[in-house]
Parts: sequence; structure tokens; C-alpha cells
Amino acid sequence: MEPKNISATTKIQNPYDLKYLDEYETEIDWLNELLANKDDLNDGSQLSLSNLENKLSKVLSVLELSISDTSTLVDKSIEEIVRSVPRLNLDLQLMRENALLLRYSLKAIHAKSLPSNESQPQNIQSALAPSNDPATNQASSDDTDQLLSH
Repeated sequence: MEPKNISATTKIQNPYDLKYLDEYETEIDWLNELLANKDDLNDGSQLSLSNLENKLSKVLSVLELSISDTSTLVDKSIEEIVRSVPRLNLDLQLMRENALLLRYSLKAIHAKSLPSNESQPQNIQSALAPSNDPATNQASSDDTDQLLSH
């Protein structure tokens, strides 16, 4: 029931602070330590029921506050996700269009870099169409094309 990371000489400033919960092996150990604090025992006698009830009330209020805070954070996260998801579709469409534009630009640059006797005139449609030859068009097997096709 002793905390796993706290030495005997270390005194916890506020044992009701939930950040100390991680310093115990189980939540039951933390709760038992709070309810049966060795400093509150007088001459080895048991804690009075009223003292125990006061401690339980304090623990319950701390836990209720923590639940409320956690619920608020979860709600904010859900709202942020709901706002972000529609933008993903637009972002994906923009990425698809930019990838096609990049493919066209790279093919145009490649065509210009060939010597004039090797280069053949290409129109926009042939530049955008993927080549059937895997040696000249590695993009056809690229994961990006697979992602963009969806």
C-alpha cells in the first residue's frame, strides 16, 4: 500500500491531487492511503466515522471535479475533430490536383531536357496520362497514386 515512487521522507503536499495517483501501484492503494492517513491515527486508534466521512466527501468532490474537467476536454476534442473532418476532403482534392499538376510539369521538364531529335511533341492529355511503361513512369506504382485515386 505504500506509494511506489515516494520515499518515506517525502511528504506529499496535497494527497488529494490526482497527479499523485500515478505514484501508487493501484487506485485502491491511493484511496486507502488517503482514507487511513498515518498522521491522523492517534495512539493506534481507528479513525472516527465522521473523520472518515469527511475524507470520503473530499475525495468524491475531487473525483467529480476531475470527471467534469475530463468530460469538458473530451467534448472540446470531439468538436475540434468534427470541424476538421470536412476540411480533409477539400485538402485531399487539392493534393490530388497538385499532384496532377506536378506530374504534368515534370513531364514537360523531362521533355525539354531531352535532345531535340529525341523529344516528341506532347499535348496536355498525353502528359497527364500515366505511361504504360513502368520504367518511364514510376509514379504509376507509387503509393501516392493509389492514395489519390480514392
